[in-house]
This record gives sequence, structure tokens and C-alpha cells, in this order.
Amino acid sequence: VLYIVLLVKLSIIPKTVFQDNLGGFHKIRTLILAFLSLFSLTLISHAIGMHFDYIKILFILGMGVMMTIGNLLPTLRYNYLIGIKNSWTQSNEIIWKKTHRFAGKLFFWGGLIGALYLILFKVNHGPYTPLIFIGYVFGLKYLPEIYSQRLYRKLKSQNIVNNMRKVKLFGFMWLSTLIVIIGGIFKIQHWPGSNLLIFTGLLLGSFYLIAYLKSDNSN
Repeated sequence: VLYIVLLVKLSIIPKTVFQDNLGGFHKIRTLILAFLSLFSLTLISHAIGMHFDYIKILFILGMGVMMTIGNLLPTLRYNYLIGIKNSWTQSNEIIWKKTHRFAGKLFFWGGLIGALYLILFKVNHGPYTPLIFIGYVFGLKYLPEIYSQRLYRKLKSQNIVNNMRKVKLFGFMWLSTLIVIIGGIFKIQHWPGSNLLIFTGLLLGSFYLIAYLKSDNSN
């Protein structure tokens, strides 16, 4: 479904808006499809009786995705379609470039360290293990946000124009994704409320995605 959404988004926005990033967009879309396919195959294999440490494999897959994204981020030029999009990176091209270089190194080395740890050491299958993993990933994700904010403060004397509506909508989309992920953790741990969290996250994500696409068309 996510692959189809990205495909539709690509057909809606004029190619002239992101022509320089078209290759990067296809790579990220293919990466998401590959990761989700391997993720699903791992869960299905475990469900049909193949005995292996599926949680460890899923975590290693996640770290591999982080490393791959880390290699892609520094190659992305300033745009409104893909990359680290917040009110600070969208306001200035210098902030965009420096943030993506910083995030690229952080994602690659963070993913590599995480993958090596998972390969070399035994993973504790405690009830909080998924929360620790998600916390680690979101920590890597939000450090570039802090970095870009600090850069913005240094350059605030310049004439900077923000597209705040688009940036806020994208932030809400991340929030809906977080709700779905938390719902997935609840589902794995068999905690109550998982279905409600997943449904709420998907519903909000669909609403904000439609609003975001309309925002792209209006620019």
C-alpha cells in the first residue's frame, strides 16, 4: 500500500519540481518495498513453523535500511518531496545540505553499530525490547532535527522563507506513523488497544497525506 501511495504521489506532482531527485525517489521507494516484503516474509515464515530468531532478523533488517538511507541522504538536492523535511531544512538550502550530510553519516554509522551489536550479541526478548529498538531508531531520526534547528539559529539573520503549512502537515504524517508503530508493538506484545492505535494512525495518516498532496499541487 505504501509503495502504491508513493507511486501515486509521483504521478501527481510535476516532474519538473523534483527532476534532480527522481533517481533518489525511486531508490527510496524500492528500498521501502524490499524492506516491507522481507519483513512480511520473516513473519510469515515464523508463523508457519520455521524456527529462528525472527525478532533479531527484523531488527537487523531495520538497521540495514538505516545504513542504506544514510548513503542516499547526502545525494538529495533541495526539494519538497523526499528527505529530511522540517521548517528549518525547507527554509534554507545551506541548512538542507549540511543537515543531510550530518544525517547521512549518523544513519550509516548508527545503523552499522546497531547491526553489529545484533549480530555479535544475543538479543534479550523482554517485553521492552521492541520499545528500546524503536527508541534507538527515533533517536537517530530526531538528532538531525536538532542539528538543523541549531543551524537555523545561526542563519536567522538571513532572508528565509518557510512553507510552514506543508512542513506542519508532514510533521503530522510522522506522528500518525509513530501511532501505527506503537500499535504494532502493542499487537506483538498482545497488549490491549492495539487495533484502535493502528486504525487511528492509519486514518490520520490518510487524512494528512491527502492534505499534503493538495499542498503540493497548490505550489
